[in-house]
Amino acid sequence: MGGGTFTSQSGEIYKTRDLTFDWAENKVNAVHQGPFQQGQWLETKGSLGEVTQGSFYWDAGAGTLYVWQNGGGDPTGNVRLYDARPGFEAVVFVRADGSDYRFLAHHWSSEAGGFFSLPSPQISPDGRLVMWRSNMNNSGRRDILVAEVP
Repeated sequence: MGGGTFTSQSGEIYKTRDLTFDWAENKVNAVHQGPFQQGQWLETKGSLGEVTQGSFYWDAGAGTLYVWQNGGGDPTGNVRLYDARPGFEAVVFVRADGSDYRFLAHHWSSEAGGFFSLPSPQISPDGRLVMWRSNMNNSGRRDILVAEVP
């Protein structure tokens, strides 16, 4: 999920409340800077005062995200946010009645490739395997991956 539009907080720290879903019931779990395979994860900090280059702080009470990206500058369009919802950006197994939930794999797909880059997981008739496609961060090709369902 993109990070919205950032405005300057102070120095190289930028902030945003321009997030695209209800963050009051979720939290920013991770922030990634740059293209997924070549980029880097930013370090989580416990307060705004602790934020240094290459880190972020999520103020849940104010619904505000503060980011100081590596190399400085406005992070708008250069960072990707991840939240704490189970299964976000992942291939998961969930029984129809909700009684079983299993994380199987991260799909590593980039939506930049459009519909055909979505993972579209399919389970085998016996329920023992799942397969999905991935463009591995818009690599230019689409691979089919298979995992066993534990």
